[in-house]
Amino acid sequence: MRVMRETTVAGRIIHRRVVVPSGNHRQKRRARTGITSEAVKKNNMRIAIWRLWMLLANNFDSTGSHVTLTYAGKEPEKDQAAADRKKMIAKLRKEFKRQGKELKYVVVTEYKNKRIHHHIVMNSQDVEMVTRLWGKGGVHFTALREEGDFHDLAEYLIKETEKTFRESDSQHKQRYSRSRNLIMPVTKRDETTLKEMTDEPEPISGYYIPKDRVRRYEHPVTGLEHLEYVEVALGEPRNYKVWPRGKVVTPREYYKITEIEEQEVMDLACEGQTEGGPCEC
Repeated sequence: MRVMRETTVAGRIIHRRVVVPSGNHRQKRRARTGITSEAVKKNNMRIAIWRLWMLLANNFDSTGSHVTLTYAGKEPEKDQAAADRKKMIAKLRKEFKRQGKELKYVVVTEYKNKRIHHHIVMNSQDVEMVTRLWGKGGVHFTALREEGDFHDLAEYLIKETEKTFRESDSQHKQRYSRSRNLIMPVTKRDETTLKEMTDEPEPISGYYIPKDRVRRYEHPVTGLEHLEYVEVALGEPRNYKVWPRGKVVTPREYYKITEIEEQEVMDLACEGQTEGGPCEC
């Protein structure tokens, strides 16, 4: 029985996904029935979280921060907030250039059932600079975690915009915007053993596996059994730009079952656009 493993090296973490491909099971797998729109949405959100998680882990570290920009006084209209966000990114870019640095960022705007506000993940912890440049209200600052595993942050940002980015009056037709200089890590696929699928995963030397980062589940659309886990560097991560074994793949698993879902898949495919135009996300 063939068992395939996908490995993504992103900063201080190594993400693994192990699966028995369709057609390689010992027993004939029953055809999937009753695939619901909710199952498709759940799967597509999982992939959106994974993509942002890997993007953050590959481009940010403990020298960066997550800042939330709020408004004092009267809440602005959506179009004004969109203009404020664009202007703030331009100010940050100009300030970084003045300091001889290059700005890296991911930005999200949220307003559903709450006052409108902006989230920015950036490669700086200069909260005084951000406060001075913003000048429209509060700046809530959180330093990025030292271990470099940003799953919870990615999940939070994706869920923040799950409902709003599809709305007809949304000023941002994607889940998030990002700077062009962020690099999506490479994923490689190679063949492994059934033992890796069935046994508890073990980390390579110099890494550990957090218990809450091991997950076994049935794919909501294909019905295939999956094992996913993450290895986190104890000290300096291994000097891998890409995993040394396997074939480079694009781990895209969006699914559609209706015309509505087709539009949602198209929306998800566009999430790599930035305020400066399309990019490869």
